[in-house]
Amino acid sequence: MSGALAARGASEEGNRGRVEATKVRRYWPGKRPDWVGNEEEEDLAVPSTAPAAEDEPTSVQRTDIAAPVVVLKEDPRLRRLQQQQAELAVVRRRREAETSGRDEDGEAPSSEDEDALERRRAAVRERLKQEEAAAVAQVEQESEESEEESSEYETESSEEESLAPRLLLKPVFVPKADRETIMERELLARQEEARLAAEQARAEIRKVETKEILAHRLEVEAAEEASAKEGPRGMDDVVTDDDADDDEEAYEAWRLRELRRIGMAREAREREEREAAEKERWRNMSEEERRRHLALNPREVAPKPKKKWGFLQKYWHKGAFFQEEGDAQVEDGPMLGALASRDFSAPTGQDKFDRSTLPKVMQVKNFGRRGQTKWTHLADQDTTDWGTPWVQNDSLRNKYNQKMAASEQVFTKPKSTRT
Repeated sequence: MSGALAARGASEEGNRGRVEATKVRRYWPGKRPDWVGNEEEEDLAVPSTAPAAEDEPTSVQRTDIAAPVVVLKEDPRLRRLQQQQAELAVVRRRREAETSGRDEDGEAPSSEDEDALERRRAAVRERLKQEEAAAVAQVEQESEESEEESSEYETESSEEESLAPRLLLKPVFVPKADRETIMERELLARQEEARLAAEQARAEIRKVETKEILAHRLEVEAAEEASAKEGPRGMDDVVTDDDADDDEEAYEAWRLRELRRIGMAREAREREEREAAEKERWRNMSEEERRRHLALNPREVAPKPKKKWGFLQKYWHKGAFFQEEGDAQVEDGPMLGALASRDFSAPTGQDKFDRSTLPKVMQVKNFGRRGQTKWTHLADQDTTDWGTPWVQNDSLRNKYNQKMAASEQVFTKPKSTRT
């Protein structure tokens, strides 16, 4: 045993790595390949039932293979129909083979003739047709049953869908102004027609008015041409009652304005005359008379009260123009009016609040804003810039100051000059 194993091992070692020669087989069109199995041959081969001679080999008839049917969609009914058709074809071929084998191999009886053979063949064909019809009917019945099942499934699915909750759309409210109905459309159409009719009527009226204006203009031009041809008119033709149509209120307002203007002019003229007479009298006085006059008639100059300004109050300038009315104490003048009596030193806005009660850090202008000031006011702050040249008293500046006239402080008695 050990020797056999050793011999087999040696042979395997020798054959290892050896490549067997491949036998090339030629391809013949229509010839069955060798790799086809024997099972297909057994299925396709139909043995003859007639007794064969001992010295003759058994004859085997080979049938053709049915062409495959390509089905794009998998359907069990079509598959069953194809199987039944294939089975019927196989049965038909087997029976034909049996009949032909009997005719060829068996000895026909002498009593049968050709008519009997034809009748037997016709009966076989009729029986095959009946079997095929029965198979087709069975297939149709199965297809009807499958259709009924599918219809039942569809009805069940439709019932389930009907029982299932349906998706409803959310109602959207449309304002009445945005709703479009038939009545509204008709109303809009009627309004449009009315608008077009009104525009057409206005156009006609405008045409008539244009014609009237043109006719009036032509008449005026004709009258002007006629008057120009006649020559200049006399004084009687000049209209002098222009103010006859003025209202009484306008006339009364004009009368008051004129009276006020006349009064102001008279007062100014009298004031100028008094001032001129006073200047002339003062010019003719001597110094003694002037002193005596001032002692007896002192000038009554009322000192104006000094305005007290608030802490951190902003200063507003009253302006430099049109101040004659304010100096003359003329109220409601034509230029300044009520502005002449206004006190410009009065606090306004935030200046009305007392800022002296605030903390020291908040006693600045525009506190907490971008324009906040650094100093409260200049009265308590020293803003001298000691880095400027005119503040520094260096030797060069002292030498320059000594050369200036009357800069040397000398109080000694000057030396007598040489005579």
